[in-house]
Amino acid sequence: MRRLALACLLTGWVFTFGCFNSRFFYPTDVDYGTPARYGLDYEDVSFQSSDQTELHGWFIPAVGRSEGTVIFFYGDFANRTYNLKHVYWLPRMGFNLFTFDYRGYGDSGGVPDRTGIYLDSVAAIRYVLSRPECEHGNLFVYGQSLGGVFAIAAVAKNQFPSICAVVVEGTFTSFRAEACYMMKHVSQEAIGRAPCITWSIPPVAYLGVGDALSPIDLVDQISPIPLLLIHCRGDTAVPYAQAEQLFNRAKAPKMLWQVDGCEHVRLFIDWDSSPKYRRKLAAFFKAHQCDRP
Repeated sequence: MRRLALACLLTGWVFTFGCFNSRFFYPTDVDYGTPARYGLDYEDVSFQSSDQTELHGWFIPAVGRSEGTVIFFYGDFANRTYNLKHVYWLPRMGFNLFTFDYRGYGDSGGVPDRTGIYLDSVAAIRYVLSRPECEHGNLFVYGQSLGGVFAIAAVAKNQFPSICAVVVEGTFTSFRAEACYMMKHVSQEAIGRAPCITWSIPPVAYLGVGDALSPIDLVDQISPIPLLLIHCRGDTAVPYAQAEQLFNRAKAPKMLWQVDGCEHVRLFIDWDSSPKYRRKLAAFFKAHQCDRP
């Protein structure tokens, strides 16, 4: 009976671990259109992750003179065709733009998992650095939400001397912290604040969610590359307090934009102040060029 109980416990733990960790990824292969819908030229590209998973992306050249190249890591949902709406304006502000699908997303092969997407993120940066127009240019990394997690990990755990600045928007501190927050948030919406239910959430999150590659453990290794954290104070998907925790853990040079009145990673797409913040982000990139004209 003890062996049976232990086997049931281990089986339940493995199921819970896999279930919770898979909830960070919501890929689709729905096509929302190419950069042409924004009047932009682009190049379809393919490259391989270090485990030979085939990945696909777009290289979108700057309109006019290039001020550098931005690599965009989108969040947990859909694919690059959906998330282009967050960054399509960058080429018109003078930046080459590279965005790609993680494994299991869009046109890319494989199945999404944390280690695999980390490998894909490193491969994407290396691919961009291999392009002649980017080899000696100003390179910037920009990640939203879950994309910010992998942007931080890729830069922190590797040496990329050409990266001039890292920007992350709406990014959580750790996988466990975010799982715990979302479980509490959903349960409170469904049944209210019931202590007899919510008290069990932290241990379940601890047992069911691994914390490897969490930003809180890596963000201090971004330095001396400048780091900009952007977070909406009213964010209900990733609480603003997590941005402050990341900022406190990070080393200089670092900046934190606290933005009122916006929703989770919607700062640049459908808000009255979006044009102002687009100009502000472009100005940040230009001010942090490694090789200024």
